[in-house]
Amino acid sequence: MAEILDDRCRGVEKMIKMVETKKLDHSLRKRLQCAFLEGDYLFGLPANP
Repeated sequence: MAEILDDRCRGVEKMIKMVETKKLDHSLRKRLQCAFLEGDYLFGLPANP
């Protein structure tokens, strides 16, 4: 379980960097945000506001 979360966190960090460097457009950013919230819900983790 910890490995899965580590991989997921690395993926999220990569996405955040892409967003910060404007490689992702706004609509994609919104979709990713929703996907992460759903992912947190599925993993039973508290969603970050």
